Amino acid sequence: MAAIVDVVYRSEWEDGFGARGWKLASTMGDPRVIATTAFVGERSDTSVFVHDIVDHRLCGLGIGGHRNEAVAVALHALRCGVSTHSSMSLMVEELMLGGDCGERLADFLPPDLPPDEMPRRPSNRMIMQTLIERHGGATVYERLMAHYHIIGSAGVLRALSCWSAQGLEVERRAAIGRCLQEVIQAAEDQVLTLGLDLAHGWIQVDNDQCSLAPDELATPHLSPVRVAVRHPERDAASEPLISIRRMGAGGGPLSPTP
Repeated sequence: MAAIVDVVYRSEWEDGFGARGWKLASTMGDPRVIATTAFVGERSDTSVFVHDIVDHRLCGLGIGGHRNEAVAVALHALRCGVSTHSSMSLMVEELMLGGDCGERLADFLPPDLPPDEMPRRPSNRMIMQTLIERHGGATVYERLMAHYHIIGSAGVLRALSCWSAQGLEVERRAAIGRCLQEVIQAAEDQVLTLGLDLAHGWIQVDNDQCSLAPDELATPHLSPVRVAVRHPERDAASEPLISIRRMGAGGGPLSPTP
């Protein structure tokens, strides 16, 4: 049993950003989703695109919306053994500046930050400014950080159940993520070497192998890529399907508990 993900590469996306890289085919019409390359940052051994596949798509989470991202950030922390603090903080700061969280702000805010006594049809910026004036910026930040951590932690088990329902073993998520990184990097090396403007294919994920099969009509020169999933001994990045301890406001890695 394997999961299949439809992916597209463009040398330049006409989304207002002109970004080069990969997108899930399901997000091609969403200008809020920016294409990403196989680039790996300092905090993780896998790219943002692997995060989109492993921590969003294969765990039943949409891409976009702060609720989805809070859970995906918690999943990424479990998979890679990193802190959630930086990613959660960026979302909180965006919200405090009046950004869009993917739903009505009044419905998203935690119970201890009720948006009452607001002007009629207030904007997100007006709501946040009122809350900051009422409670102070530091308090609003701390309460929102705690709220994001609670959302993330609460959604982990359901997300991992979705992963398991596709026949994928939870304990292999870290190894599968690293395998997918190799597949995407190899495919990206090909499109850059060939100078392709467009590539379309299907990524297949199972417990023993990840692969990318190109669409032979749209991308006739791209060769298939297959990489075996390596299974090192269980380490801190492994994820047993058990209860998850909610993290504190400090934003350290989520920890599994017996």
